[in-house]
Amino acid sequence: MGEWQIASGGSVPDNAFRAGSDGNPVYVIKAWHEGDLLPGKLASGSAYVPYGGAEIKKDDYEVLLGSNYSWVGHHPSAPLPGNVVPGGQTASGETLYIAHVSIDGVDVIGKFHPSNGKAYIPYFGKELHYENYEILVRN
Repeated sequence: MGEWQIASGGSVPDNAFRAGSDGNPVYVIKAWHEGDLLPGKLASGSAYVPYGGAEIKKDDYEVLLGSNYSWVGHHPSAPLPGNVVPGGQTASGETLYIAHVSIDGVDVIGKFHPSNGKAYIPYFGKELHYENYEILVRN
């Protein structure tokens, strides 16, 4: 579910889904890292994914397109909504979903890892984890 466009070097397709703001628009991306296809963020001309405790910068990525999406609150013990948007998968085949956290008014996009029950967010060089987060759904 969801249409993606390959991009690189900080470029943003014209019809990219605007996921929030950090003072500038923030977009949803996914990129390969260590065999995993990870959801993350494109902000201020740079793409990042959360992995292994760090915020990993990626030069090549895919950007989520369209506008028919919204964020909904989710608790790790609750079932996923039927219209949840998948954002990637682990090397072992587990589906990852697109997570959103607001930190001091800044919208940050990362991954929800169902088997771990947490959202992992790339932020200022680190991978932070949250149990209070939103996930992306198709309207």
